[in-house]
Amino acid sequence: MAWNANVLFFSFPDPSDTYAAFHDAEETEEVSRAAVLERANDGTLSVTETYAPAEFLTTGAGGVVGALLGVLAGPVGVLFGWTAGTLFGLAATGEEEAGEVDALTVLSRGLPDGSNVLIVAVNDERDPAVADALAARYRGRVLRVPAGVVGEEVRAAQEAADEAARGARAKVREERRAEARERAEDFRARTAAFFRGDHRQARGGPSGPARGERAADGA
Repeated sequence: MAWNANVLFFSFPDPSDTYAAFHDAEETEEVSRAAVLERANDGTLSVTETYAPAEFLTTGAGGVVGALLGVLAGPVGVLFGWTAGTLFGLAATGEEEAGEVDALTVLSRGLPDGSNVLIVAVNDERDPAVADALAARYRGRVLRVPAGVVGEEVRAAQEAADEAARGARAKVREERRAEARERAEDFRARTAAFFRGDHRQARGGPSGPARGERAADGA
């Protein structure tokens, strides 16, 4: 992956401008992948537009963006409750400072309901002015994150999801084992009661006097 391979996040005041910028990005030679990630009014995330040339589908920054979309809008994102982030409401005061924030920390800040973000992959960003002009055209802003950084964060998120899934499966197995132990202990108690002659307890009913005791009382 080239040293200047970047993932670009565009934010626009009007969500409809995000789609206009997306179509402009499709016509830009440097773009290897583009997508609009939208949060609906019910809070769910979805990829509403995507541009993925076959030659860049799984390689370079384009492949990283594909994996990122899978994390945010797929089952991993659901597992962790992630949302596409408020990419430009960061505490950082400048783009350079914002670029030091890891991608998923930025993306987990929360995109307001009914908002969207344009995500663009550039395998070789030789001229940043191209993306800057796209942002300015629709009164938006752009945040650059190195594609390698995004890729590392995505891999870490996927590993964390795998670990969480293993933990969840282990918890279910332990709960089932505990239930099995409880049933076994109950069975042993009933069996012991049966052989002691306490038939009511063995059947699960209230304990009472043994048959011999009732016979003695009736004599």
